[in-house]
Amino acid sequence: MRVSLLTSHRIIIDIAVPLTHNIQKTEREKIAKYENLSIELKRLWKLEKVETYALVISSEGVMTSRFAKNIAALGLSYNIIRNGQKAVVLQTCHISVLQFSSSLYECFTRHSTSIVDIL
Repeated sequence: MRVSLLTSHRIIIDIAVPLTHNIQKTEREKIAKYENLSIELKRLWKLEKVETYALVISSEGVMTSRFAKNIAALGLSYNIIRNGQKAVVLQTCHISVLQFSSSLYECFTRHSTSIVDIL
């Protein structure tokens, strides 16, 4: 949550990286999740406005239609979109390579097989 002590306006930002088929559902859940918190913040801190933004980008780099709108509303650079997609895809690839490597290692150690036998 970004806080500006000079104004009576607060912003809640939640970032999520779900699977592609869950992207819309995740965005709706994130907005709903902070609805009660927004009301409570307004009441406790006597705020005029509390806004919630969900920045949801899938593990394959797919974004919701609101992503660019939220970036613009937050006053952030559109480079975040490209960089976010790149970071998510690279991290997903990194995890896949690690899983493959560990599976291959287990295969070798469990069966004492050579690479020739596998290929």
